Amino acid sequence: TVLDVYYNQLSELPTQLGRMKRLEQLAVSYNNLSELPKSLARLRRLNVLYAHHNRISKLPDDFKRLERLSVLDLGYN
Repeated sequence: TVLDVYYNQLSELPTQLGRMKRLEQLAVSYNNLSELPKSLARLRRLNVLYAHHNRISKLPDDFKRLERLSVLDLGYN
């Protein structure tokens, strides 16, 4: 239910993350991400997303479907 990929110098996330139906917490901070894949909007159980210290300037419109998301940290992007 938790995936933590802090400090991995990732420049993109695989779209297959959207298949992780039980994922509740995703931590992708301290990478080189400029965007998050639209497929993350399929994660209906996701309630925490840490994506601080990246290069993200915009979230996909589909993120409004993440109704359980209660923590979204996008600081230092």
